[in-house]
Amino acid sequence: MRKIKAIKKLPCPGTYGSPPGPYVCDVCTREMDPGEPMVAVAFVAPAPEDLGLFCSDCESHVPPVYILSRAVDVFKDYTKAMLWFRTPCLALGGKIPADLATPAEVEKVISVLTRIEAGEIE
Repeated sequence: MRKIKAIKKLPCPGTYGSPPGPYVCDVCTREMDPGEPMVAVAFVAPAPEDLGLFCSDCESHVPPVYILSRAVDVFKDYTKAMLWFRTPCLALGGKIPADLATPAEVEKVISVLTRIEAGEIE
């Protein structure tokens, strides 16, 4: 699984963006309009194929998939990652990570996984 570098919500740059468009949603394959809200997921290797793009209609697919991907990287085991994903976490104020798998909360959950990986928290 690819490691996530960043998840950002931003307006679609359109045909004249960098890199130049068109920008197509990875889920519904619809071409996005310039200025339309989108979510970009950047992976560790910076290359065009290492960027996931999601339109505003499909952005709800981003958090659970990428949180679980990162959790598997951290725990080195899918079963352990799923258990963590479905269990209350003290570092998240006692909330269940799966309940925070929303575009607004994804960075907070990824941050906790990064701290777990660094050995700062269990």
